[in-house]
Amino acid sequence: MQDQDSPEDPVVVKTPQIDSEEKKTSAAQQRDKQELKPQKMPLSRRRRALRWLLGLLIIFFLGVLAAVYLFYIPLRSETADLRQQLEQQQADIENASQAAQNLESEVDRLSTLERELAQAELHITLLSIQKDVNAARLALALDNPEDVRIALSTTAESLQQIETQIDNANQLAIITSLQNRLELVLEEFEDNPFAAQSDLEVMATDLVRFENALFARP
Repeated sequence: MQDQDSPEDPVVVKTPQIDSEEKKTSAAQQRDKQELKPQKMPLSRRRRALRWLLGLLIIFFLGVLAAVYLFYIPLRSETADLRQQLEQQQADIENASQAAQNLESEVDRLSTLERELAQAELHITLLSIQKDVNAARLALALDNPEDVRIALSTTAESLQQIETQIDNANQLAIITSLQNRLELVLEEFEDNPFAAQSDLEVMATDLVRFENALFARP
């Protein structure tokens, strides 16, 4: 006989609704776990991706090689050629400058030679006039008027030639005096040989003085 005062054990009765909710909760938890796990790419897709990547790398390196052969190597060769041309042009400029300096020196030397030649020609002309005057003095002393005329036949032209080569006022004055004396001699030597001889002596003295002024060395 059971004691009527003792409490009875509680009886848990699971309803179908509760079981259904528990199943849904469990399924949702499993789905969340699957979503959290990283999904692995299939092997075939990874291989295709690697092939594409390898292909792109090959194309990239082929492009780099093509750029090197098409642009860099020709550009480097052209740069080397330009550098060589610049060096050659610099050498040509230096050679031309040296040649120009040599020509300037040669021109200076030729200018000096021209001045020396002009001075030598002037001296020769002056000496020829002195010869003419002395030859006329000798012919006049020998009483040979015809030889006086022959000796002085080119003297006027020689004096005029000297006149065009000088620009000093004092020297030009001497030449003018010699020209005047020559005209007197040509007028006097037949009728007045004594006066002509005196004028020839003055001419000879003036010619020596003129020569010393132009060519005397210290």
